[in-house]
Amino acid sequence: MLKYIYTNQYNESIEFHEGSPFRITEIDGQSVNDIDISEASTINQIGATVSGTMVNPKDIDIVGDFKDSYQNRRKLLDTIIPGAGKWRMIDDYIDVYLDVEIKQTPDIAPQDKVYKPFDFTIHAAYPYWKSTSELKIQFTELNSLFRFPRSFSNMVK
Repeated sequence: MLKYIYTNQYNESIEFHEGSPFRITEIDGQSVNDIDISEASTINQIGATVSGTMVNPKDIDIVGDFKDSYQNRRKLLDTIIPGAGKWRMIDDYIDVYLDVEIKQTPDIAPQDKVYKPFDFTIHAAYPYWKSTSELKIQFTELNSLFRFPRSFSNMVK
């Protein structure tokens, strides 16, 4: 089951998944990375030479809906606030996150429905997903128990 969790700078979280009162109906820009390519060319050169590339930050637009109640509206508006946060995606064997900033706070449509639509935008300055699993490196020391026979005496007479 695919689950998204947004955690703000005050460690308050909101979950978007199938059994939650908050659902995501569309995500735009989550898997796209825009890349700028710098090129250089000289006289009498055919084509150009790539001199460098730069991966741009990305904006992710999130559209969804929530079950209309005062508590759910407050939870959405009190959790997705301006500032730093983490956008986490959990699937069967995947648990990754992005460090994000809120670019646009939730816009809740004023419709009289059981599920009210909303949308907000997050900005990821570093556009690559990071893993939540810890990397543990263990260093070991090897002590030799055998020595080669050595002689430092002069054999020349």
